[in-house]
Amino acid sequence: MKDIESLRDDVIISQFIGDGTGEIRRKYAESKMLASKPYVLWQLDFARVFREKGGFDIVIEKGFLQVFQLRCQQAQAAEK
Repeated sequence: MKDIESLRDDVIISQFIGDGTGEIRRKYAESKMLASKPYVLWQLDFARVFREKGGFDIVIEKGFLQVFQLRCQQAQAAEK
């Protein structure tokens, strides 16, 4: 029986359609060595949320967070 990590690899690699040079596979292999992954497999990493609730109600992206932080800083500066 395959372990979860092998199944995860199978799912990811199955998405590399048209990678004739193998560049995407090479980058993926390199990313597996990193402590922080440059991707999230939402359906696998949050399987329970998708199974029980059908997904997320809201997703906050990094760009939104940066704008929010900037506005907070501007508001604090204006109060001084």
